[in-house]
Amino acid sequence: MCASALATEIINALLVGERRKIITEAQEIDYISKLSKLQITTDNIALEKHRDVVMALAREHGLTAYDATYLDLALRTDAILATFDTALADAMQRAGGKVFK
Repeated sequence: MCASALATEIINALLVGERRKIITEAQEIDYISKLSKLQITTDNIALEKHRDVVMALAREHGLTAYDATYLDLALRTDAILATFDTALADAMQRAGGKVFK
């Protein structure tokens, strides 16, 4: 995932959480402050390079293209996937990956 896509995903997640009354604006500010201190590496591989893999993962596990992209990234980088999405977590485990619990 490129840096701008990651930033957009984070902003969207925070706004959804705020609209659902799960978090407050003050908590968002605190989260963004803490997040900015992390050394985050983004994926620089263009989707076109692994589009077929993403599509195959989406079909195999019944995922959206977005979730299949996360699954592909986690599997390629041997990362531990942290998600509240049970379908994505189940797909990660079926694919042999690790899920943060």
